[in-house]
Amino acid sequence: MSKIENKTPLVSVIITCYNREEYIAEAIESVLHQNYQNLEIIISDNCSTDRSLEIINRYKADERIKVFTNTFNTGMIKNFQKATELAKGKYITYVSSDDYFIDNEFISDAVNKFERHERVSIVASDWKQMQNSSETGFCAKNFYFLDKKFFNFDNIASGKDVFLSFAKASGSIGTGGAMFSRRYLLELNPPFLDDVNGYMDFRLSLLLNLKGDVAYIPRITYVWRLHDNNASSGDKSEKSVYKFIKDISFIQSVYEDAKASSIFDIETLDNWKHRVYKRYLTAGLIKFYESNILLYNILNEHIKYDNYRLYEEIHEQPKFILYKILLYNKIIGSIVMYIYRLKMKIRFKH
Repeated sequence: MSKIENKTPLVSVIITCYNREEYIAEAIESVLHQNYQNLEIIISDNCSTDRSLEIINRYKADERIKVFTNTFNTGMIKNFQKATELAKGKYITYVSSDDYFIDNEFISDAVNKFERHERVSIVASDWKQMQNSSETGFCAKNFYFLDKKFFNFDNIASGKDVFLSFAKASGSIGTGGAMFSRRYLLELNPPFLDDVNGYMDFRLSLLLNLKGDVAYIPRITYVWRLHDNNASSGDKSEKSVYKFIKDISFIQSVYEDAKASSIFDIETLDNWKHRVYKRYLTAGLIKFYESNILLYNILNEHIKYDNYRLYEEIHEQPKFILYKILLYNKIIGSIVMYIYRLKMKIRFKH
């Protein structure tokens, strides 16, 4: 492709990769199909041992694509950090090497939001989860996590409102289907933490909520593919409980940063932290109760020992009690969960 000369802002698209020969081409193609042309596509391969790099190199004829190969496997977080530091774009978006865009206008629409509203630190959209595993087959779920009541006629919301709404799951913004202002991103020191792995994207977006406003594109633009070999796959060993406990330490990390910013009073922040921990620990208990009762008991005892008040609140929730009952009857439980997801879709959609 010939060199692009225009006055549109440069957008950095970051794709980090490790052993994704089955999916990496679709991820790259989905970026190349965007109708926004002024891109630098940074692909950082983390010492893949399959054909990933061979497939990536097929696209190097497009001069927008910049391929970097680590000399050793740095781990996922350091690879994200390195690729982010290499980015020169005014705006940055991330595409996991096993995910892909399904909306060719996402980048152009996100840039338009940024350019019209200088206080915006994040542009977010809705996304779809595609599950493909040997156990479950193939299915799709749509996610509409942003509560529309916070957004004005132009779909702009205060970052502070979105931050506080995270306590009830309606302010959850990941890296997929989102774009970030590099100016605000570089103010985070650092954007990613090694000890916050599983929820690094939520930590990132929450900290950026404290920096500026949130713009919303009210449609599904991105597919998050869940499969047997990705970072979100369900490990059913005992170490998965301790990983979960470590991962949700992002809540304390964000709390400390928010506290230092003096944007909220301490009472508001303490209440936010309590509600977020309650939400995540409840979800964790339900997940482990469904997969392995031993893992459920390990997490349950940890909560009981660490915060007895929270332990009591979780077990007194009618929804938590109902979930446990429904998990005994998979058919009824599936019907109820379908109705619940439909209700959430209606609630969060325009």
